[in-house]
Amino acid sequence: MGIVVALGSKVRKAYRNTTFMIHQVQGISIGSLREMEDTVAEASRINDMLFRIIKEKTKITDAQLNDVIQNRKDWFLTAEEALKSGIVTEII
Repeated sequence: MGIVVALGSKVRKAYRNTTFMIHQVQGISIGSLREMEDTVAEASRINDMLFRIIKEKTKITDAQLNDVIQNRKDWFLTAEEALKSGIVTEII
């Protein structure tokens, strides 16, 4: 979520030692089957929205984000990788 918040700004700076992470929405669901299905549907909607924002505002591709989903992993990026990906506009 931090990346999406940062992408709301035109100028985005990061320190050289900054690490960014992209991952799927995470959560837990308790309740009836219907309640859990509703929770999953909402989490999926939010995940799609966040990934759409990342794709629109950066150079990150569908393939890169799909890798995060398919392999169920967190994707860590250095400040330099974030600069190349368009997450930040400057390293300070």
